[in-house]
Amino acid sequence: MHRGARQPRRAPLGRGVAQPGSASHWGCGGRRFESCRPDQIIEYLQRVVRAAKAARFYVCDESNGCVTISGVRGQLDRFAAKVTATLARGEMSVRVIYHYTPFEGFKSIIEKKRLWVSDIRYLNDYMEVKSGQQWLTHLSDIFFSENADFAYSSRLRDLVDELAEREITCFAACFCDQPDQLSQWRGYGSGGPGISIGFNAGILEKNTNLSLNTVRYDQDETIRSLEDCLKRAKARLSSNPNSAGVKSILEEAEDNIVSCIITSKNTTFIEERECRLIAKVASTGVPNVIYRTKGALLIPYLEIDLSADWQKLIPEVWIGPVNYREDTWKSVREFLDYNKLKSTELKNSASPYRA
Repeated sequence: MHRGARQPRRAPLGRGVAQPGSASHWGCGGRRFESCRPDQIIEYLQRVVRAAKAARFYVCDESNGCVTISGVRGQLDRFAAKVTATLARGEMSVRVIYHYTPFEGFKSIIEKKRLWVSDIRYLNDYMEVKSGQQWLTHLSDIFFSENADFAYSSRLRDLVDELAEREITCFAACFCDQPDQLSQWRGYGSGGPGISIGFNAGILEKNTNLSLNTVRYDQDETIRSLEDCLKRAKARLSSNPNSAGVKSILEEAEDNIVSCIITSKNTTFIEERECRLIAKVASTGVPNVIYRTKGALLIPYLEIDLSADWQKLIPEVWIGPVNYREDTWKSVREFLDYNKLKSTELKNSASPYRA
């Protein structure tokens, strides 16, 4: 995006990026699933129960008027206790996200209990990362022309300029929030006959020590989030009485800005409804990188171990549109059972698409 491009909308800030992840080498910040934050679920349930104890509950209908519902508070108490206990056992999320793959990929994931996270530079959007860097450059010109005099502004500007030009590398596995989407069968299931593997989002994130991030498809939202990163860095630098904390402030700003860039895609990809399991490369380099072929490309990837909580990790599997549904379902069911996934629910696509 050049300097004469459209100015970013000067609106109240939207949803910002998350704080850096807990892992020293893995994980990126970004806009995480709310369902992956059990502390917020528990707090919400506790508020509901407190409100229930302080109020009377009524239901109205035309024949009986309003009558008090007895036992509602007790039911809410029991419900809150049950959900809290479930979360405490480590089942952190009931949200399921879906990884679309050809049958061969499905077979490999289940047998090896491993998932590939691929270099983000070689995903299906060739402007991946580059668009975010262009928006950062454009925003930087505006931001620093309006905020030129705060403490350490030159160091923040140097960081932003460097990030806008850096070869940003990280690794990601892609998921969708829909289990039976025709465009995904066509794009990722080898033209139809594929599988979508439903993963428990909370268990996946907890056990891999990586972070799940929702992808943005709106340019203005990305620009607002980048602006939020810069404003928060400015506020912290301005309130810093000495230079001791500057390094950590700039490192946090770097992590947040990179997280925003790598979770942004062109709006034409919005149908994918994508979320990503992201592994960020450490400054010491990429550990255990492997290469696979895709057409004329050699794509770097890493293998992520999925063996922990294996029988809870995959609550459901969907078979894409196929011509021999009964035989396919039977073979996949036997395969899941053999690989200790007897509790995994197996479903057929509802699409009549001819694979």
